[in-house]
Amino acid sequence: MKKKCTLLALLAGLLVCLPIQSKAVSPVRIWVKGNFVKSDVAPYADQQRTMVPLRLVSENLGKKVIWNQEDPNIIVISNEKEGKDYQSITMSINERLVFLYRQGEEKRLMLDHAPQVRQNRTFVPLRNVAELFGEKVSWDQANQVAVVGEGYSLGQAKKTSSSKDLLPYPVSYTHLRAHETLRYL
Repeated sequence: MKKKCTLLALLAGLLVCLPIQSKAVSPVRIWVKGNFVKSDVAPYADQQRTMVPLRLVSENLGKKVIWNQEDPNIIVISNEKEGKDYQSITMSINERLVFLYRQGEEKRLMLDHAPQVRQNRTFVPLRNVAELFGEKVSWDQANQVAVVGEGYSLGQAKKTSSSKDLLPYPVSYTHLRAHETLRYL
């Protein structure tokens, strides 16, 4: 019995002394058309979709968010142009169906993930909203950067990375799906 207790104590001591591999959660950064952007509310991953505050993605793409006063669950994102260049997306909270108005035509689309309200903010799937406005979206796994637009390079994340560029919160998720697509109805 004494040998068993000594052996257990020895094993417990070894386990405590062995280094444990743990992967630190890196903060996710959002890069939109040439700049890292910050938000006061952390993006999050839900069903492998990066959800970001609506205003973060919209305003950094030069779009305007318009709330429907009669129904606060309806959101319109517009490029504010006139005539044939007018483009907008109309979506509802917790609904995957969106309406895209472009060049005088209306298309109904089904998003992979519905907009959601969290921490008193409306979150939208980054890839879907950016791609609806014609932007390229990619994911830099090594540097934990969601990239919207052209001109980003892997070395850029390391060169421009400083404490002011990092979002003030950790976010952990596996990846953005490179093959996400919207379904036309």
